[in-house]
Amino acid sequence: MRILVISAFHNALGQDNGGSLRIYNLIEQLRLLGNEIMILQPEVHLIKTNMPGYKTQYFRGMRFKKFNLIYFTDINPSFINRVRQILNTQDIDLIQISFPWGAVATHFIAWQIPIVYDCHNIESEVASYMLESRLKLLSRYRFLRNLKKTMLLNYVHLQESLTCKYSDHIISVSDHDMEILRRRYKVTMKKITKIPIGINIDKFNNNASKEQLRKRFNFSDNHKLILFHGTFEYDPNQEALRAITEFIGPCVAGVDKNIRFVLAGKGLLPFRKDNIISLGCVEEISHLIKACDLAIVPLRNGSGTRIKILEYFAAKIPVITTKKGIEGIPAKDGEHAFILDKVDDSFIDKILEVSNSDYPIIKENALQLVKENYNWEKIGFRLNNLYSDLVRFRRLSK
Repeated sequence: MRILVISAFHNALGQDNGGSLRIYNLIEQLRLLGNEIMILQPEVHLIKTNMPGYKTQYFRGMRFKKFNLIYFTDINPSFINRVRQILNTQDIDLIQISFPWGAVATHFIAWQIPIVYDCHNIESEVASYMLESRLKLLSRYRFLRNLKKTMLLNYVHLQESLTCKYSDHIISVSDHDMEILRRRYKVTMKKITKIPIGINIDKFNNNASKEQLRKRFNFSDNHKLILFHGTFEYDPNQEALRAITEFIGPCVAGVDKNIRFVLAGKGLLPFRKDNIISLGCVEEISHLIKACDLAIVPLRNGSGTRIKILEYFAAKIPVITTKKGIEGIPAKDGEHAFILDKVDDSFIDKILEVSNSDYPIIKENALQLVKENYNWEKIGFRLNNLYSDLVRFRRLSK
């Protein structure tokens, strides 16, 4: 099959955040199974993209001052013209589009080609909390911010609804998100398939000892290291960062002077303060994870599946998380992880409890959960079969 992959937001080949990791690994598995992949994405990713085996084209994104108008990709002339040009010159069998942005315009341009909506999140939920902080920069007055937020939320809801309606099929990361799409947008069971995020377990099977890995990061062997990592340009991760630096860290410091909280990720500056160690962006994140004793995911907001939790499971370090943090992953409290309702005193108590024990059974259960449900090869094979069926059905129906 010749597949056009459209990503109006993330760099499909970047692998620098959860969204781009999902896109890249899905299309890489499709490529390895013999499919020809063509990518269309914003030209802002032009310099960053250099990977053989893929044909990549670009469109010019729309901007207002420093704001990326990704929500309005469907009326972007550069995007529309580039889609038309590709379809006029290439024999495309199927289109995969990540996120709703551009999906409606693509439907009306390519109505004879099966279109699959790759649903990473429930975008109306993501927009709800993302817009609040963004709009503070645009308006000094609360009533104007609320008006703009309401208008944009209605637009995002409409965009997501139309994308679900006009797509030939939808792939979603979890049962949880699938249920929301069915309930909110009346998506039928036969129109949606769960294609989860995968994890490469092999990269956590390095031969270096924990002591050797700690030396690479200049960590003390005497400290208990508790990790949280992610993309800190993402508002929910910024909120979790504040919870760690302003609440969790100070509370734990008053009880256990030997615990250090390790932070790492894109958009984070290196610093050391009290019991907080921020490393900034780390290239070999799997080595950092293996160097730590446990991980916390104190998320209050967000959508989709958190790859960081799957990475912690694969590295066999215990995880303490909120229900929101582990949403979409079929893990059970006390069996695969320690799951709490919110970030409060009980979260602190659990950190102090888990940091003084090993929990080998829970770590092994978590690893088996990843092996059984989040193997990229199995996911790619399932996706390839789905796409082959969609293309075959469209050809038979002509």
